[in-house]
Amino acid sequence: MIRYKLTDEFGKTYSNTQWSVGITVRAEGKGNEPCSTGVLHHYKSAVDALVHNNRHADFQSPRLWEIEIDEELGFDGKKGWCKSQTVLRELEWTTEICLAAVKKNGRALEYVPIELRTPEICLEAVKHYGLALQYVPKKLRSRELCLIAVKQNGYALEYVPTELRTTKICLAAVKQNGYALQFVPMELRTPEICLIAVKQNGLAIEYVPKKLRSLEIYLAAIKQNGSVLEYVPTELRTPEICLAAVNNDGYALRYVPKKLCTPEIYLAAVKQNGSALEFVPTEVRIVLGFGSVLV
Repeated sequence: MIRYKLTDEFGKTYSNTQWSVGITVRAEGKGNEPCSTGVLHHYKSAVDALVHNNRHADFQSPRLWEIEIDEELGFDGKKGWCKSQTVLRELEWTTEICLAAVKKNGRALEYVPIELRTPEICLEAVKHYGLALQYVPKKLRSRELCLIAVKQNGYALEYVPTELRTTKICLAAVKQNGYALQFVPMELRTPEICLIAVKQNGLAIEYVPKKLRSLEIYLAAIKQNGSVLEYVPTELRTPEICLAAVNNDGYALRYVPKKLCTPEIYLAAVKQNGSALEFVPTEVRIVLGFGSVLV
C-alpha cells in the first residue's frame, strides 16, 4: 500500500528517526493508538502531506517521501497510521502539488519551496487564507494581491508593504476586521476609516487617535461592543451612550456612573444579561421587582 511521509530537511522526524531510501522503520511501542509510540504516521497523498503539515509536524523545509506500509490501522481524515513503513523514493515538490495544496489550505504556502512560490500559487493561497501574504515573496506582493489578501482577512494588512498601504487597501482591511486599524498608517486614520473600524469591532477604539475619539465614534464602538464603555471618558458617558452599552452587553452596567443608573438602565442591563443583577443595588432590585430573580 503506497503512502507518503514528511521529514525535516535532514531526513528526520521528531522522534529523531533517520529516513532514507530503502530503509524499513517499525514502530517500537505497543498498541494501535494514533500519536503513540505504537504506530507510525503517514499521508494518503503528497497534497495532503503539505496541506496538513502545519497541524502536525510543522516541518519548515519538509522533504517528501513515497513509502510502502504494511497495513493501515486507522485514518482520521488527515493522517493515517500503521506499524511498518519502507521508504521507496524521495519525491520533489512540484508546481502541481503545491498549487493543489494551497487551494485546500492557503497556509500551506509557508512550506512551499521559495522557487515554487509563483504568482499563481501565491494568489490561490491568499484567496483562501489572507494571512498567507506573509509567505509571499516581497517582489510578488502587488497592490492587487494585497487587496485580495486583506479582503479575506483584514489582519493581512500587517504584511502589506508600507508603500502599498493606500486608503483603498486600508479601508478594505478594516471593513473585514476593525482591529486591523492598528496596521493603518497614522496619516490614514481618518474619521471615516476609524468609524468603519469600530463599527466592525468596537475594541478597535484602542487604535483610534485620541483627537478623533468623538461622541459618534464612541457610540458606534459601544453599539458593537458594550464593554467599550470602560474606555469612554467619564464626561462623555451620557445617558444615550450608557443605554447603548447595556443594551449590547448588560455587564457594562458596572461602568455606568451611579448618577446615570436609572430604572431604564437597570432594566435594560438585566434584560440583556441576567448576571448584571449583581450590579443592581438591593433596594433597587425590590422596587423593580428583581427581588426573586436568581442569577
